[in-house]
Amino acid sequence: MTAFGTCELEPAKLAGTDDLHRQQLANLPAVTQPTRNAADSSRAGPRMLRVLVIDDEQDKTDSLVKLVGRWGHAARWAYDGATGLKVAAAQHPDVVLLDLEMPFMDGCEVARQLRLDLPKCQCFIIGVTEWADEHCRRHCTEAGMDLVLLKPVEPSLMETLLMLELKRVNRPRTDRSQKRDGASRTPRSRLAVETTAYRGTSC
Repeated sequence: MTAFGTCELEPAKLAGTDDLHRQQLANLPAVTQPTRNAADSSRAGPRMLRVLVIDDEQDKTDSLVKLVGRWGHAARWAYDGATGLKVAAAQHPDVVLLDLEMPFMDGCEVARQLRLDLPKCQCFIIGVTEWADEHCRRHCTEAGMDLVLLKPVEPSLMETLLMLELKRVNRPRTDRSQKRDGASRTPRSRLAVETTAYRGTSC
């Protein structure tokens, strides 16, 4: 396990939107999140998605956090893996957008630590990287990530992913419990950037 010290979250400086990468999203499954019960959900209305962005590039992180907020979700952020783990412990995110290439604690190590408290049925982890090959994707899957995307990721793609997760999170418990039984769930690892040409380095 990578050792790390105490880190504090810095204030966000919201910047402009980055250019991001397009790909298909047909039939992409989403994660479930337990709620109190269907009656409570219908009375309270759909809740917002809790999203955590972990990336050491502060300007890009702040831009994405601002964009996620505009889409109606509750976004928090961290500029390193150690801080990301602390924020996740307090926030209990539904979705984590996780940069793979970070100093001190890389994305795969962060994902492994997140999975100790956040199983796949509760949190959807999306790894984002500039460089990937088959070995890297396998390593990410073993670390507990559900999906790996190549930078730059197109905003419309990210928005659609979050919309699908939001729909699943707010689905009545009986419907979501059937999905958790496993037969109808599609493995997410095979959905990771199938049509993109990878450049050859490992994570």
